[in-house]
Amino acid sequence: MESFGHQGRLEDERMLKGAGRYVADWRLPAQACGHFLRSDHPHAQIVSIDASAALHMPGVIAVLTGEDVAAAGHKPMPAAAPMKGRNGAEQKATPRYSLARGRVLYQSYCDTCHGPSGMGDGPVSMANKRAGPFAGVFPLVTAIGRSDGYIYNLLRVGGVRMPSYKRIPKEDRWHLVNYVRYLQKGGRP
Repeated sequence: MESFGHQGRLEDERMLKGAGRYVADWRLPAQACGHFLRSDHPHAQIVSIDASAALHMPGVIAVLTGEDVAAAGHKPMPAAAPMKGRNGAEQKATPRYSLARGRVLYQSYCDTCHGPSGMGDGPVSMANKRAGPFAGVFPLVTAIGRSDGYIYNLLRVGGVRMPSYKRIPKEDRWHLVNYVRYLQKGGRP
């Protein structure tokens, strides 16, 4: 058989000739299908999820949320094209859910002092004797010169006016660091 399509890709010939098989075309005995419900509001904050109506619909097996996936031990997807890094180092896994998880943690632990955008204007800061932005609260968005390790350690041991957050699991502290970096780059809360 002569070469057809891009060298090294086994699926090219059948795909280009219309002989591809797609999951959407399969009908297997006892097959279950999944559906993802996404928000039509970018950066919307999910306050709660009530799955009771969906769970009572005929044919519904389960309703899974991001928390369910994390509790089940979901691990980040490996890169589609694994490549070696600098000096042949193995590629580092990047959790794709890190910003979403970091945002939830930030809202739970940091927002009240540092404010939604990290400017130090949260309700606790504003209630201080010296009320106003930065009234004794470290503005996270100006900590660009600090290392990721510094921010991580600050979460672990605390600071002058900041309590220790040792109760936040190690992995989650890194999600918080990623979210703080996102805010520093002008990301929307």
